[in-house]
Amino acid sequence: LQFIYIIVDENLVGTPTDPAPEDIRHRDKEGSDTTGIYEDETYPDISDENVKRPSFTNTRGIYLSTNVNNIEIINNTIQFIPGMGVNIADGKYIKIIGNVIHDCSRRCSVGAHGFAITKTKPVNNGDTSILISRNTIHHNYNEVYSWVHTKTIIKPRIDEGKGLSIQRNNSEEWIDGDGRIVVVNNISYWNGYSGLHSNDSYKVDFINNTCFMNSFTNTITYANTDSIGGSNIGISVQKGGDVRMINNISVIDTDWGGKALSAANISNGLFVKNNIIYGINGTVSRDPDITLVEINTLEANPHFVDAPYNYEDEEYDFNFGLESNSPAIGYADILYSPAYDYYNRLRDSNPDAGALEFFSTSINHNETEEKIKVFPTLFKDYIKIEKQNNEPLNIQIYSIDGKKVLDSKIISNTKIYTDYLSPGIYILKAGTNSFKLIKE
Repeated sequence: LQFIYIIVDENLVGTPTDPAPEDIRHRDKEGSDTTGIYEDETYPDISDENVKRPSFTNTRGIYLSTNVNNIEIINNTIQFIPGMGVNIADGKYIKIIGNVIHDCSRRCSVGAHGFAITKTKPVNNGDTSILISRNTIHHNYNEVYSWVHTKTIIKPRIDEGKGLSIQRNNSEEWIDGDGRIVVVNNISYWNGYSGLHSNDSYKVDFINNTCFMNSFTNTITYANTDSIGGSNIGISVQKGGDVRMINNISVIDTDWGGKALSAANISNGLFVKNNIIYGINGTVSRDPDITLVEINTLEANPHFVDAPYNYEDEEYDFNFGLESNSPAIGYADILYSPAYDYYNRLRDSNPDAGALEFFSTSINHNETEEKIKVFPTLFKDYIKIEKQNNEPLNIQIYSIDGKKVLDSKIISNTKIYTDYLSPGIYILKAGTNSFKLIKE
């Protein structure tokens, strides 16, 4: 099926979803050989035809398209979809939180991924247009060759199958605006190529994510062959601008020079800070576009609790929590670190890199919980904080995407005026306590 297509025109005998045998065509020179695809061979130009593929290989698990706004996709499991697991296109104010997306995209002839965000809409006031948070994305890879009808050359090599791919968010409104696509606190492992990827997109933030061995295609499919594909197998960016990679952990297989962090053709504004990278088979190959701008990149073993470097299938219960000797503990830049981690646990005042915060069992994070009162939880103009003693108390307020909007210290009962805050969900940290608040 990977080279089959039909042309929808006046000569179509059947229908696009139920074609007749004589409607079936094959993407090769003679139009009949299902296996006759060869390296560097040119095939007929069908770019001006209305080309359709078999829909049962190009499926989508969850698909939102055309002016889809204010939608939340939360706590779903999307698995074993022949094509794209999740595909969001042409929308804004969309939240994808707490989902598990695995074993998708294997049989799709168009080069699918586990999760794709395409041609979304910008928003104003620095708001988040698309929030991708606390998702687990794993074992999504391709098993067939992909091709595009606008190209006359097909490479008989698997070169797609990423975990998350953010694509073509590149309108003038995106470029000139101040909204963001925020990818925070996600875990991505054993996907075909990049665990987290942005292509021709603007205003994208990759913050506090954990990526591990996103090289299934090279490491497993093409093991011991000369068909090794791309080297973008961690967090990668191609084209676009105003992209940030901060506080992430990226562990890769370095056998063929793969890169934990990579970038190419970024027009402006590539910001890379406080990331931890590690290669299991040697020194990580460093991307020159990254090394030109990176700040505080640390090459070190992050010491996960249970993440074996040899291949494990989707049934293995990976644990990407940090061991007590992990260099990721306290390594994050607090200015960008989200208030909460992958498990929705409050991060401490010295947050850790990666999606999971380290917690010592000897620390009681709730010992002062009964001494502090914050109200109203649904507020308009102000928030009141009441406390029982006169000890100094650190107060921070974060937007739902982890942006700090207030950092202060109080001694006694206090009223905080909030006229400068936009409507939405906020997290207030008072010492070791946290409160979810909503501004109308």
